[in-house]
Amino acid sequence: MRNDLTQEELKRQLSYDPQTGLFTRLVANASNVRIGDIAGTDDGSGYTRIRVHKIIYPAHRLAFLYMTGEWPEHDVDHINGARTDNRWVNLRSATRSENLQNLRGAKSNSK
Repeated sequence: MRNDLTQEELKRQLSYDPQTGLFTRLVANASNVRIGDIAGTDDGSGYTRIRVHKIIYPAHRLAFLYMTGEWPEHDVDHINGARTDNRWVNLRSATRSENLQNLRGAKSNSK
């Protein structure tokens, strides 16, 4: 994933509400996008993806950049396991191993 987007440019394009986890558009970057629109779409696997300058980013990674000024070194984990819950209190930097500990058992797992 490209990590050349800066916090400054992200904040020029989008506003992030850490209480709700939602991003809203500050710039109308397409004919079907208005200032104030909620940014992002579900990618089919439950994660929200947001397009910034023709590049699609996971919203949870954008939230990390927005709040800290840096791209996360590792994964960004949804603490409660809800992939759509991008509130700042629900996100943490985690190694892949730490992130995988949150996986729920498979439906076929009866234990």
